[in-house]
Amino acid sequence: MDRGAAVEQLHQFNENEISPIAAVNLLPPVPNPAALIDFGLTPRHLRNAGVNLLQREYTGPEREELIRKIAEKFQQDPNKVTFSYYKCNHNALIGDGDTIHWPSYSSYLDIEPDLAFVTGKGNCIAGYVIFNDSTVRDVRGRISRR
Repeated sequence: MDRGAAVEQLHQFNENEISPIAAVNLLPPVPNPAALIDFGLTPRHLRNAGVNLLQREYTGPEREELIRKIAEKFQQDPNKVTFSYYKCNHNALIGDGDTIHWPSYSSYLDIEPDLAFVTGKGNCIAGYVIFNDSTVRDVRGRISRR
């Protein structure tokens, strides 16, 4: 929609039906989702997550070798990379401007923007939204390996 059409559509509302964005509290688009699944879709993303975690959390003598292996794994043809997904805590959604709490048991809180797809009935895409994914990477890695 171009700006002119958007302004024209806005004029269809009465003044008491319009609120400035600062006056509203934006909530998650789906307040109580049945599930929340995150996909590692790009080799670069997976490589960076692995390398960053090793650089921050692992001090063993083979750290540099592990970093090299991760970097090599995701240098291959993206069509041959197996992408992973994992279930997220669907009860941990918060709204815009809410505080992201850093758990005391973690030393590495990673926050990154993602594009989220909201699915509706029949798994059709009902919409999309910018989504801030916050993960305690040092704990996430231990849980994933179980």
